[in-house]
Amino acid sequence: MPKAPERPTPLCVAFVVTRLNVGGVVPRIQILATRMALPSVVLCGVTEGRERSLVGDVREAGATVIEVPGLRRSVSPVDDVRALWWLYRFFRTHRPLVVSTHTAKAGALGRVAALLAGAPVRVHTFHGHVLEGYFGRVGSAVLRWVERRLAATCSALIAVAPGVDSDLRRFGIDAGRTTLIRYGFDLDGLSTGSGQTRRWTSPCVARSTKACRWHSSRRAPPAGR
Repeated sequence: MPKAPERPTPLCVAFVVTRLNVGGVVPRIQILATRMALPSVVLCGVTEGRERSLVGDVREAGATVIEVPGLRRSVSPVDDVRALWWLYRFFRTHRPLVVSTHTAKAGALGRVAALLAGAPVRVHTFHGHVLEGYFGRVGSAVLRWVERRLAATCSALIAVAPGVDSDLRRFGIDAGRTTLIRYGFDLDGLSTGSGQTRRWTSPCVARSTKACRWHSSRRAPPAGR
């Protein structure tokens, strides 16, 4: 069983995503992982088939990326348990203040591992969902039941679009913890009219940064210890 990496520095945020492939999730995670100016890491699985991996691109942007053994999109009981155990040990070793999960498989395994490891803040982002129309009537009903249980373990849920937010409430997955945060745009390089460029920080990044600093101040040991 692969060992979780040794603890390098105090960790504030751990992002967990099933894979970093070409798609809408990767740019958002890249921005979050590189704009908060706080210790963070992206934990991801591997791409499958002909999917193009963007792990190198995210690393070049400045994010720390670690591939999780066994984490992949396809269902495999052995690999899923392997990934769950690795994530649990990683969270126990590094003690992140916030575990932010994205996509279905990473969302399920990451939230369970974070709960077992005692991560104080657990947030899952719904960039979309597979709660109906993918696995048949019975399969979808089971999936919604699981998601309702997982939602109850979260500190917060994020929906990226009004339709996603509406669906979560319709399926009873809201748990009174859902916030709608729409996708933003990367405005770096756009002129403000004064010859200078303006850097934009999304509300999500700003709130996450504040939360991490607040939790860090509460968890810091007294001086001299």
